[in-house]
Amino acid sequence: MAKKGKKRRGKAWGPSNPLWRWQHRGGKKMKKRGTRRRRGNPGNPGNSRRGGMGKAITGKLGTAYQSAKFSVQLASPVTTEVALRGFSREALNGIRTRIDDPAHRSAYLRGMAVGTLDAYASRRFKVAGALSRGSVTAIAPEVYAGLQAAASSSGLSDIQQLNRTYTFVTSGYDPLTPGFTLADSRIATYHFMKWGGVALRMARSRSAFLGKVLNPVSKALNAVGLSI
Repeated sequence: MAKKGKKRRGKAWGPSNPLWRWQHRGGKKMKKRGTRRRRGNPGNPGNSRRGGMGKAITGKLGTAYQSAKFSVQLASPVTTEVALRGFSREALNGIRTRIDDPAHRSAYLRGMAVGTLDAYASRRFKVAGALSRGSVTAIAPEVYAGLQAAASSSGLSDIQQLNRTYTFVTSGYDPLTPGFTLADSRIATYHFMKWGGVALRMARSRSAFLGKVLNPVSKALNAVGLSI
């Protein structure tokens, strides 16, 4: 006679078995995720991924600009010396002289204090995000600073004057003189445009009445890929 097989130990395979429940729970989760993707983008699931990447890249443009602006301010004394004397020993000596000069050091530190406060407040009020969205109230002051720099120079090759005016308009620091002041109409105009734009965007988001008043302007800007 054939030997009888050993009886299977443990719980029967089915809903009462923990392993069975774990495997079927996992299968349901996988199915739900797949269903969501198909619903979100019927016919071409890849579009959603590409769109997400595009938004991520565009969303970083404002941050990149803000970082570049502060870097220009920070390096402005070095840029000035290199523009005047090229990459030479004289330029290096000029940089050392600027560091050793108390008047220049004081002007530079005050200018960088303004630049640092501007960068902090810009981050606090999400200016980089507004720039990335194409907000005209965020872009306008930066365009103004660029135009002032261009107007004061003899062209794109005039790095010294471009660097000097742009840094001065945005921070009050003049790397050529050197000097520091905030009592200049260009500086006042730049900061009025920038922080006035911040105030307008905040007021629009919090006031239903102002939102309705500006709605036609917002629609017109949205039609060309811009915003308030």
